[in-house]
Amino acid sequence: MSYLGYPEYKKSDAPWIQEIPKNWNLFRGRRIFKQTRDSAYEGDTQLTASQKYGVLPQTLFMQLENQKVVLALKGTENFKHVDIDDFVISLRSFQGGIEHSKYMGCVSPAYTVLKSQKIIYPDYFAYLLKTQIYIDALQSVTDGIRDGKNISYEQFGEIMMPYPPYDEQQKIADFLNKETLKINNLIEKQEQLILLSTEKRQAFISHSITKGINPKVKLRESGVAWLGEIPEHWKVKKLKFIAEIFASNVDKKTIEGEAPIKLCNYTDVYYNDKITEDLEFMNASATNEQISKFVLRAGDVIITKDSETPDDIGIAALVPKEILGVICGYHLSIVRAKNNVSGPFIKCLFDSDYVKSAWMTLANGVTRYGLGQYSIDNLKVPVPPYEEQLQIVSYLEELTNKIDLLIQKSKNSIELLKEHRASLISAAVTGKIDINQMVSK
Repeated sequence: MSYLGYPEYKKSDAPWIQEIPKNWNLFRGRRIFKQTRDSAYEGDTQLTASQKYGVLPQTLFMQLENQKVVLALKGTENFKHVDIDDFVISLRSFQGGIEHSKYMGCVSPAYTVLKSQKIIYPDYFAYLLKTQIYIDALQSVTDGIRDGKNISYEQFGEIMMPYPPYDEQQKIADFLNKETLKINNLIEKQEQLILLSTEKRQAFISHSITKGINPKVKLRESGVAWLGEIPEHWKVKKLKFIAEIFASNVDKKTIEGEAPIKLCNYTDVYYNDKITEDLEFMNASATNEQISKFVLRAGDVIITKDSETPDDIGIAALVPKEILGVICGYHLSIVRAKNNVSGPFIKCLFDSDYVKSAWMTLANGVTRYGLGQYSIDNLKVPVPPYEEQLQIVSYLEELTNKIDLLIQKSKNSIELLKEHRASLISAAVTGKIDINQMVSK
């Protein structure tokens, strides 16, 4: 859809906006917003300023993010009161813009609270202050800012920003509310497609790895409660009988006297399904003994053996072909298939719901979870004949590749929709779109 601009424009004095509609004004931030230092009211709800949700109660933020935030039980008399439709300069605002509050409450004294001193339609400024071009303008006045510091009111106040007539502010905000809702709904549909495709992919892997790919095969009880029935000609074996398991102790350090190495570390496995020479491996060092023991070979499967959450235990990556001189790093274990066992089949095993659930049960810890060598060694897994392992791997590779293509198409669509949403917002709040003409249609 094409949008029309305003009939007339005038040159802008703001470095980040070349021109604005002729009937708009341009003011420095301090002319539109004043800094307020009102102390927290008795009974004020503690708020948190987030780039993702704006300013909202800390308890709600915890629910949305499924995490804990430490509430200040004492000393809130030093906190600052926030009214509905105030704005907050939060830590790292130069990375994500100024936050809008739809709640009354109080924030940490480290934050700067802004209250409008001109007549504004808050939603218009909520959109404006989160655009990338405005964030770029914030960054231009924040040289030397580091994490832990925030933008001062004086820095914010120097930035010029457009100030349309009030009725146009409202029209722009209402237009964007309606249009972004449509875009958000399309994004949500694509996200649902990704979720359904991912669940379908997982179901195919789990079924194939525990029941095989022949729908007519006779099944028998495996003798393992979590596993249930398996094809009658399959065996159940402990992992240590089908693979060698090596828990690495190579840290990501460079120590004098040790040999320089390329290190495959935790994040390489966490973010990649396959470990190939295309990855940018970390430089480190290791002893000759460590190099001999933990060098990666084609067909190896690497798993994460400890993490801060049990969900991240047992994430697996395959080494599909030989890569020279790459050493497995700390927090990881190499699972190396023995004779008549396929490494790619073991990778499929580790991707199944059966093994994922087993790891979750076997992982121990409080603040950090880990899989001990005993737990890994003695995990009972289904083992088809070697030729059938290869057939299952080939079948799953073809099937998951198709699903992965669909997932990637949805991800690409989401990125395009997000880019369109950002462009639309930026164009509307800076006057490149004549909202009066849009509303009159």
